[in-house]
Amino acid sequence: MKAIDYKKELDRLKRLIVLSSLSLLLVGIFTTTVSAQNKVCLNDTVKVYIDEYRGTANWQKSLNGADWTEVTDAEGDTISLLAIEAFWIRLEVLEGTCLPFYSEVLAIELHDPPVVEFQSRDSACINERDFLLSGGTPEGGNYFGPGVQNNRFYPDDAGIGVHELAYYFKDPETTCSDTSYSQIEVFSLTSNAEAGADLELITSDSVQLQANTADFGIGTWSVVSGVGGEFTDINNANTWFIKDSAQTEYVLRWTIEGPCGTNSDDVNLSFMQLSINPCPGAPVVIDVDGNVYKTIQIDKQCWMAENLRTGVFVPSIANGLEHSDLSDNGVIEKYCFENDTANCLLYGGLYDWHEAVGYTDEEEVQGVCPDGWHIPTNQDWADLDAQFKYGDAGKHLKETGDAGFGGQLAGDRHNKGAFYSFDSSGFWWSSTTYSYMDINEGYFRKICACNGALEKNHFNKYIGLSVRCVKDK
Repeated sequence: MKAIDYKKELDRLKRLIVLSSLSLLLVGIFTTTVSAQNKVCLNDTVKVYIDEYRGTANWQKSLNGADWTEVTDAEGDTISLLAIEAFWIRLEVLEGTCLPFYSEVLAIELHDPPVVEFQSRDSACINERDFLLSGGTPEGGNYFGPGVQNNRFYPDDAGIGVHELAYYFKDPETTCSDTSYSQIEVFSLTSNAEAGADLELITSDSVQLQANTADFGIGTWSVVSGVGGEFTDINNANTWFIKDSAQTEYVLRWTIEGPCGTNSDDVNLSFMQLSINPCPGAPVVIDVDGNVYKTIQIDKQCWMAENLRTGVFVPSIANGLEHSDLSDNGVIEKYCFENDTANCLLYGGLYDWHEAVGYTDEEEVQGVCPDGWHIPTNQDWADLDAQFKYGDAGKHLKETGDAGFGGQLAGDRHNKGAFYSFDSSGFWWSSTTYSYMDINEGYFRKICACNGALEKNHFNKYIGLSVRCVKDK
């Protein structure tokens, strides 16, 4: 659409009234003449000129038709005056010492301009179709402005922003006119909402969200799923969200709302339920399979607060003979209680001693533990036991205890392939070997449902037990 300079167009429509040339009459100084009547519109420019005269011309103006004053800013045979009130005008011509000659008197009377008002729509969207302008009164005028053609408004042509529109009306009876103005704002489309990537295994009670900032519109956070929780600022794209103490899963929604629409996007949050005293600088630890474990700081030791569950599940075959179904093949392998992989997820894997320590006889070895962690030695277990001076470490370390260790009674896999002791005892390997004469077994620690002790003993290395790792010093 061809752009129109509506300011120039409105200037073109302003009235310039050119009156007929005045005729000069030779009259005496006390003679009066009948004046010509002319009606113009308020604020019109009245231009009067005379064709021929001889001598010196002086334009004169009167506000009452009797008292005349010279118009000093006239230019020779032409005068232009702004009609802001009714007036009379004449031309005085002087030649030599003769009496002055006077033209006929022009009486200029005023028409009031029409009362023009205009209230347009206050806004439109950039993608909106063109529409016929309205709101100008009296009806029958014309609209001008950015994006206006043939009295229609084209938002895309006007562009984003605030635009001044004009309504021009001309009274057909008096030919007087006036213009009124109004504003319309063209809005951009509402920004697409992007709540950010899902956040998993958040290891604190709060997290900073990463939504997009709204270029057009106002963004607001809300909780779609999950109990409790609060935002530090619901309108901040990068606000902090603080979870409820008991809730770990949330779905949050980032909604951007503007004059031209609303859209939303969701983000899923998964908080890690940490232990009561997570290790400083290491509230969680991740194994080679990506499993995440909470940690617990007990005195100077940093322990995993969950049983290890890394490795490939291998079924245990009960054949009545002493054997292991795990092998030294470079792949971490595990049993699951009753050969049910769901039990590995809930209670951790069961590993025979050789698999746990990585088929070595060294103490304080990493074995199946994550980097920077190791299978606890007898001394590690002794140091842990020493924190509970009444000999009741098992009471505090079991899942129902107050230490945060969370020791589960996950049972064991017998060296002949069967499973025992689930929900009655929990067993954890030590990397220390028990040797006596021809006996070569692995030390372990045991928590029993029936008492509060942390028992020390040794087992056949083919037996499958739970594993807890302790952080390297």
